[in-house]
Amino acid sequence: MSPETSQGDRGPKILHVFGASGEGPMGAFFERLATGLAARGMDQRAVIRKDTARARVLAAAGLGVVEAPFSRQGDQATRRVLRREIRSTPPRFLVAWLARAVHAVPADGRIRLGVPGRDGAPDHFTDCAHLLFYDDASAAAFQAAGFEPRRLHRLLPIVDGRPAGPIARWEQRTPDNAWLIVTTSRLTQDSGLHLALEALDRLPENFHLWIVGEGPERAALESEARARALDNRVRFVGWRRDVPRFLAAADVYVSPSAKRRLGSGIIEAWAQARPVIAISAGRSAELIDHGRTGVLVPPEGSAELAQAIAAVVENRPTALQIALAGRQAFEAGYAPAAVLEAHAQLVERLAADADTPLGSSR
Repeated sequence: MSPETSQGDRGPKILHVFGASGEGPMGAFFERLATGLAARGMDQRAVIRKDTARARVLAAAGLGVVEAPFSRQGDQATRRVLRREIRSTPPRFLVAWLARAVHAVPADGRIRLGVPGRDGAPDHFTDCAHLLFYDDASAAAFQAAGFEPRRLHRLLPIVDGRPAGPIARWEQRTPDNAWLIVTTSRLTQDSGLHLALEALDRLPENFHLWIVGEGPERAALESEARARALDNRVRFVGWRRDVPRFLAAADVYVSPSAKRRLGSGIIEAWAQARPVIAISAGRSAELIDHGRTGVLVPPEGSAELAQAIAAVVENRPTALQIALAGRQAFEAGYAPAAVLEAHAQLVERLAADADTPLGSSR
């Protein structure tokens, strides 16, 4: 693939539309893809929901960035911004990330690629020529809803594979001599975090837990932690841009959800050479080679989860073996360069099939 400059016409001119706020897996995937494609010389612009940190990351990579409200479905201010962007410099390739972005694109923009995310409903994405998924279950749901298989594309998520320096434990009021469990997740009812708290309650007091993520279940989880008298051993960190630093600080990474679809947290923990323990269901069971790249425990088994955590952290040779095997699995199948190449090839192939630049006849 030959690189292009922002002044050239050899490659697809891409317009990203990202309407979500805050952090989270999809925001991270978007930033990594956009910055990765920029490093390859692809000409890109982005219209994003107002987010100073995200705008700074994208601009530093060379993207032109415009911020818009994305306040609600039918938001006319955002549509005016998008209409102006599409008409002033017609892109060859428009990517709409999540449903809010799809609804914001005006009628004179054709969405070449939509990214529904985990919870995207098929009826919100009927105007997208093609769709990109990071998990098999979502792709299968769209196919069951009548979308042609040729329109559906499944790729691995782009994760940050660079070794990170661990965040200092004192920043989260955690003793340096504690055994530290870290988990990353959106805080929802199916996140398995209630199971993680129950398992922590079974472990000695020198075991601590950092929960990196945000979501609607946070208040209920904080309440449960207090009820179990765990509030001094649990830290609700919220969403963070420096997730690898939290993983690097861990003695063990735990993925407690039986309904995990992406498994990006497991892959990120492998990238930081952390031993992984997960529920033997869903994407976790597909990723992990039990006993080699991680340890699998039964769903709803808080006693088994607690036993596995204690066994791994207290047997350092075993923990190191599992951590190194996980890192090898990451390098063999999930290295960012190879995953980015797959994304670039998809974008170039779909852009080559496009009829005319978006907005050129409007």
